[in-house]
Amino acid sequence: MAGQVGRSLKLSTEGIKKANQALANSFVTKSDLATHISNSRTKKKGASARNTTGISRTTIDEFFDGTPKNANIFKEICAALKLKWQDVADVAGRCEPQPLASFSVNSQPSNRLIRLEELKRESRAWCIERFRIAVSSKEEAESLADDLSIGSPPSNLRLDPGKVSLVVGELGIGKTLIAQRLFQQAIQQAQESPNTAIPVYLESWQWRQERPLKKAVEAAADGLGNPKTQGAIVILDGLDEVDTILASKVLSEAHRLVEGWGNTTVIITSRPTQYTDDVQGKIIVPLLSQEQAYALIERVSKLQMTAMICSGWTESIRDAIRRPLFALIVARYLRRADEKAPRSKGELLWWLVEDALKQVNADPRNCDQLLKRLAMLCVECGGDRIRATDVAPTKDALKPLLDSRLVVERSRGIISFPLPILTEWFAAQSLADDPSKVENLVSDPQQLENWRYPLTIATATFGHELVSKLLVPIAKKYPAFAAEIVREGTTRWGDEQVPLPSPRKCGQQIQTAMQAWIEGVGSLAELIAPIRQDGTVKPIGVRTHGTRIEVAWYEGSENLQNVVDLPLDLNWSGSQERYKWPRVMTSRPGHESAWAWRWTLDQLVKNLSRQLESPTLLVDSEPLIREAAWRAALAIVKYRSNSRLTTLKWWELDEVPLVQIEATLSEIEAQAKLNCNVILPDIGNSFRIKEQQYYLNQLRKEVNRLQSLGESALQNPWPNINPTLCESRGQGYTLERLHIRAEKVYKGALDAYQLIVNTWFKQLIPGLPIAAMLPARLVGEISASPPNPGPFGSPPYLDWFLFDWFLEPLPENAKNKIEIAINEHYIPLVETHRGKIDFSSKQLSLLRPNSAIWIRNVPHDGNFDDNFFRHIPATALAYSWLQKDLIKIFGLGSFSRRIRLD
Repeated sequence: MAGQVGRSLKLSTEGIKKANQALANSFVTKSDLATHISNSRTKKKGASARNTTGISRTTIDEFFDGTPKNANIFKEICAALKLKWQDVADVAGRCEPQPLASFSVNSQPSNRLIRLEELKRESRAWCIERFRIAVSSKEEAESLADDLSIGSPPSNLRLDPGKVSLVVGELGIGKTLIAQRLFQQAIQQAQESPNTAIPVYLESWQWRQERPLKKAVEAAADGLGNPKTQGAIVILDGLDEVDTILASKVLSEAHRLVEGWGNTTVIITSRPTQYTDDVQGKIIVPLLSQEQAYALIERVSKLQMTAMICSGWTESIRDAIRRPLFALIVARYLRRADEKAPRSKGELLWWLVEDALKQVNADPRNCDQLLKRLAMLCVECGGDRIRATDVAPTKDALKPLLDSRLVVERSRGIISFPLPILTEWFAAQSLADDPSKVENLVSDPQQLENWRYPLTIATATFGHELVSKLLVPIAKKYPAFAAEIVREGTTRWGDEQVPLPSPRKCGQQIQTAMQAWIEGVGSLAELIAPIRQDGTVKPIGVRTHGTRIEVAWYEGSENLQNVVDLPLDLNWSGSQERYKWPRVMTSRPGHESAWAWRWTLDQLVKNLSRQLESPTLLVDSEPLIREAAWRAALAIVKYRSNSRLTTLKWWELDEVPLVQIEATLSEIEAQAKLNCNVILPDIGNSFRIKEQQYYLNQLRKEVNRLQSLGESALQNPWPNINPTLCESRGQGYTLERLHIRAEKVYKGALDAYQLIVNTWFKQLIPGLPIAAMLPARLVGEISASPPNPGPFGSPPYLDWFLFDWFLEPLPENAKNKIEIAINEHYIPLVETHRGKIDFSSKQLSLLRPNSAIWIRNVPHDGNFDDNFFRHIPATALAYSWLQKDLIKIFGLGSFSRRIRLD
């Protein structure tokens, strides 16, 4: 029958019964049947199997539904079921043959069009399956799947060739649905034009297994054309589901793919992670507006969102429905529930699970244990495809879960949750059954990272005692990781109506959390925590007023209990108690039961932020001491207005005579003994006496050292500007002179920063991206910006210098190194050293096995910072790195004030 397709056939009513019986006898699921047929085709084709197209699950479903199928496919399925097709076919329902070019499974272009149609149906089926989790009606799920306005891509996300787009969105925001919509667009384009880019969709488990990425894309494009010549639209789902090393490698491979293949674009989806924070040009999926959320709820619930319906909603629910997943769950809730409104995301998920199990009359307790076991296995293996026999011994035990659609079967004997949120939710519940499990996690950083999201949910939804059992071991060993969990887990999930416990209970909870943080941060606690000399927490006084709490740490000499009632007369000016409780903090804690963890973390971060308002941490670092001494010397020069040096600009000074420094410094020290403070405006004021004293102490230390060596002047620590070139920053340097300064300053900054973190932040280093790299080799390139034309016909001049650099981690006992090159023409370092940057990220995991999994090598590009050309450039760099690193742990708003450097 070459040149045309045979008659279409469909199952008769009796044939459907026989086919289902044959399926039960020979296969576990319809997916197994599809796999069997696909494998049989491959075996038949032998050497030409590369171009063989499999059969989709959608085609199998339609066969069993009695939908007419091509006669050849119909007979092929019957043969696999060991049925005679004549015995099950509805002869009266045969359709007339339809002319096509060819139907051979290897034929082109007919085979290509069939394959594209299968991909389109599979994408639609995927959408229906996900919607069925939130809406119980199949018809409603199909309607939502077919409505392309739901999940439509953001306006700034397009299928532009030659581009890699990272799409970042919160849990439940619809990232994967957006990816499917883009895939459907790409399929439509391919159906309309045979030479257009080939659509390829890969879930995380697919591009994890098939390495490298190019190989995975070629395998998925098999039978659809040649991606090397036609290009491809590649969609990779779930970058957040793999470790940072693989994520970094896949991102680099994606860039190489679009550079090597013409007409190719790659779109990658991910949740917000520490890794994606550093990716430039990412596309953020916006939340729904309140109007959009209400419209979606009204459509599914068939109820109008009146003030009466919404009046009982908490702020947590109002925020949750701005994510489509939770809007759909609320709609289902409103259609089914006649109880009071849900109060949190956690309550919504509990209800969703209970309702799904109720619909199939399943035993909740038995199902709950199976769901927790499946979730635990998914998290531990870092994936979502688990053998059914690892969860339950028989198919009957799993049947209620499959019927409820809380669990889906991916292929023969392989099951998973249909949504990541269900995996993480039930994994969190498994921790409630066995909190001691966390003891094993802290000994395995990779497993601890795998459990990040379940731990976040647990922190948000469990009570204080249970959360403390989970967080105390983590905070003591990995305080940075614990801080990330607490920060994320105490803002989005919990119930807003949890009242504060008694004052004494509040105090005990605060002390438990604070003691864990103190043990975790080590020596840093001396600067920011309320501790006694023995390292334990000071007594705390507490008073509560409804949802507000007043807290103070005891500074007196009496031996008090750990928790006491805060005295009532602290506001009276004559009260002696004011000096024992000097700082009363009043606040409204978070609404989660584990609020004490967030409250104590916030207090420590506030104290740390105050400490870092000036670069005055005590560290025995030569670059920091020399720069602090130089800055103090410049302040003295300016203070002595009758000095000859005051007529010079600061960048014209290369040295200051020790005689001049000694005279003024001795005078200031003598006045200090008389309790009279001489203020040097450049480094202090009446509110910054301690800061000025720090600089003067470093100056005294350096003057004494130089005098002991017989020196007569304090030298500028770094190669200075050439005043004959220009008086403006940067323009006073030639490329060669700038190169010398950069090598010396950056070497000093790396050494200083390493000493700062080793002295005060050692326990936090695994979570500090730059600090975790040290010791390291700094690889950089300096180039001049394109020259600007001179005004009024004068010669052109260089406006600025560009500097790109990255770090290569070195073995623990190595010394920091600097390799900076000069380029006349600017080329981004990431383009010339991509392979080296990727390799250094891999080296990091080998050389720093305890560092956070998400840390990777991020290139730094752009101009020299302004402070690089000022008094204390190494200090400025070291403290700017410290601030950037700490923001990664504690959040962007934690260190909003700039460090005082001028």
